[in-house]
Amino acid sequence: MACHKEEIPYDVYYDEKHDCIIGSFVGLMDFSALKKYLTEIVRIALKHKCKQFYNDLRNAELYFAIINIYKIPAMLLAAGIDQSWKIAGLVSKNSMKFQFLGMVASQKGFQVKIFTDPDEATNWLGQLLMKDSMIKRTEESED
Repeated sequence: MACHKEEIPYDVYYDEKHDCIIGSFVGLMDFSALKKYLTEIVRIALKHKCKQFYNDLRNAELYFAIINIYKIPAMLLAAGIDQSWKIAGLVSKNSMKFQFLGMVASQKGFQVKIFTDPDEATNWLGQLLMKDSMIKRTEESED
């Protein structure tokens, strides 16, 4: 009898060139799937000492009631994703729940922005990375 491996609805990897974690999720995202996804993101983040995350959710659907979206920032914190992270979320144009999640997370102090255009998401995240790099260089030159 053959064993069927559970299909993983996400992919997460570290992009060394851009010093960024890239993640994508496909299908219904419930609390259980989100927790597994966050665990993998944090595992890779710790391995590479990286807190920049490009999150492609264009093929994902939040399987939460709107009221439960308010719980997600606490889940992020519990998983190890805090307000020092920079998160660009790429979503489909009709993704109101993800848009709402971005607003809720921002109100909780997370550096997150939701996009429907991949180039805009990449540019925003890249600008933040360049800004951080310039601040770090300035601080180093002052020492």
